[in-house]
Amino acid sequence: MPKILVVDDNQELLALLGRLISAEGWEPLLVDRGKAAIEAIAAARPAAAVVDVLLPDMMGYDVGACCKNAGVPFVFATGVFKGARASQEARAQHGAADYFEKPFDGEKLMATLRGLLPPEAPAPPAAPVARAARVAAAPILVAPSIAAPVIAAAPPPPFDGDFDVEVAVDSEEEEPAPDDAPLPSEGELRDNLPELLTAFYLAQQTGELTVQRGQVKKTVFFEKGLPRFAISNLRADRLGPFLVRVGKLTEQQLGEAAEIVDVTRRRMGEVLVELGHLEPDEKAYYVGQQVKAIIYTIFGWEEGAYRFHFTAAREGEEIKLDLHPASIILRGVKRLYRRERVLRLLPDGARLAPGRAPIFPREELSLAAWEEQLLARVTGPRAVAELAGESVKPTDEVRATLYGLVAARALERR
Repeated sequence: MPKILVVDDNQELLALLGRLISAEGWEPLLVDRGKAAIEAIAAARPAAAVVDVLLPDMMGYDVGACCKNAGVPFVFATGVFKGARASQEARAQHGAADYFEKPFDGEKLMATLRGLLPPEAPAPPAAPVARAARVAAAPILVAPSIAAPVIAAAPPPPFDGDFDVEVAVDSEEEEPAPDDAPLPSEGELRDNLPELLTAFYLAQQTGELTVQRGQVKKTVFFEKGLPRFAISNLRADRLGPFLVRVGKLTEQQLGEAAEIVDVTRRRMGEVLVELGHLEPDEKAYYVGQQVKAIIYTIFGWEEGAYRFHFTAAREGEEIKLDLHPASIILRGVKRLYRRERVLRLLPDGARLAPGRAPIFPREELSLAAWEEQLLARVTGPRAVAELAGESVKPTDEVRATLYGLVAARALERR
């Protein structure tokens, strides 16, 4: 089994690439520092390597030189040094076989690695269907069973509404629907949700991110790095209870519709339209809001586990979100992170500076005018307390926005 070295200080991207490598039948060697990478090259003699150009302890070019001296073919990945000149220099001066600018296509990266491996390496599946079956069947990629979502059939209007923060918070008293065995853990969720969303975006990956806290499981479905849909095994996250919480449906109307659903096994949205409780375009809109609420509730979780699962896109969904992860991250942090959590992650004495490796386009952050002004004031290292003191907004709101900008990589701690 060939060993593939991946060097990157983004832990969640490391984990995602490790899963892609495992799905190919290779053994991933995952390190987040240049020194550890050089040691791994000497000790494990990988068959190929993926090296981030900007590492915390050295430049990736030094790791590339070590790979070259050891006869290990490698590719560079970078979110900083972009353009044709950087790519040409990486090949001509440093000996890289290829150069990937973040975000990059994870499948193209795997295809490049296949071409670098010796002939005796395992061959890729003959067809995309075979590959999908192999990934789904692999023990480390088994996805848990999740309660099926309610799907509306009407063409969706733009999801330009907002969610109520009270609606988006899970209740500890809510009961999850019956489910399968606990989620096999990829890692601890903690404060990593922004990084997990970013990892899917960086690898432009199609697949699923499932998170679990206790018996509650929620899954976000991605298409080429963008979140498109979400489901939950929490009864309160289903369409009917969601409509009651937002005031669109009464308990009596929900009970009437639920009886029909139980007897006919039809979808709740379809029944609600038939009963006249929803217009067809409203059904599409509220399903979109329901899905957004499921995603945003996960930002409120401070414990739990996460798991990747790479599958084909959910082509059958007629309603898909058109939200960018940058906007989701910023708003999720601002709305769902508790004050104590933000203080822990970003104390007043922390110094912020513009991100050296911004990932998302600035316009995708969807900043308000005062947030644009706040970001513009960070031209060099500035203390959080100093920035908050200059704003007319409440300190807690400014601090939450600043950490949202850090989570979205527009700012970084120095």
